[in-house]
Amino acid sequence: MSGLEQVLAISGIIFFAGTVKATFGFGEALIAMPLLAWFLPIEETAPTVALVSIVTGSSVLIREWKHVHFRGALQMIIPAAISIPLGVWLLRTTDDSIVKSLLAVLILGFAVWSLKREHKQALPHDRWAPLAGFLAGILGGAYNTAGPPVVIYSSLRHWSPEKFRGQLQSFFSFSTFWVVMMHLSQGLITENVMKSFLSAIPGLVLGLIAGHVISKKIPAQRFREVIYYLLIVIGVMLLWNVFLG
Repeated sequence: MSGLEQVLAISGIIFFAGTVKATFGFGEALIAMPLLAWFLPIEETAPTVALVSIVTGSSVLIREWKHVHFRGALQMIIPAAISIPLGVWLLRTTDDSIVKSLLAVLILGFAVWSLKREHKQALPHDRWAPLAGFLAGILGGAYNTAGPPVVIYSSLRHWSPEKFRGQLQSFFSFSTFWVVMMHLSQGLITENVMKSFLSAIPGLVLGLIAGHVISKKIPAQRFREVIYYLLIVIGVMLLWNVFLG
């Protein structure tokens, strides 16, 4: 693949991921990580997606600022701060194929659960918030996929859409910033990572604009179902990539 083709591929992937993030408030890492892993080594993919997530998260956080409840988010943020360094360590010490396989299983499990879950299930309290934050920190530090634990937890809390998005962004904004700081301390923000991030900017800007428009015109639940099916395809593709590699 030529340099121009790689730039276009990265920008296109980030466009798709940024559109999803701007529409629903989560999901860009679940999409970007496995697709970018086809073009970039996993140790470059994770910090690249983390840098992208700072931009997308800031955009959504500004839009949903009035719905943020920081006190509740702290119950997830503090455990995540403890476990993120563990996830970054796993990124540096775990075999590339193992990381990709675990990521694929995570994506498939999350997508299938989202399609099959019963909406009557609910958590009446915040007792599970610290566990969700701890698991999210490990996954965020290692694979930039902190979303599934906190999204599942938030869904089971049956919050309003506004509080759902606000709580997620208050958590993601902190966790992503902390992940980037860990990547910097471990020397993972390299020149190649910055080149990949710069390649993603055109698609990122267009994706944020598209997602903002879509969020106003398309029912969220219908679009989410499409995304979950796409995630299943991505997970299978990633497992196939590991099998062939």
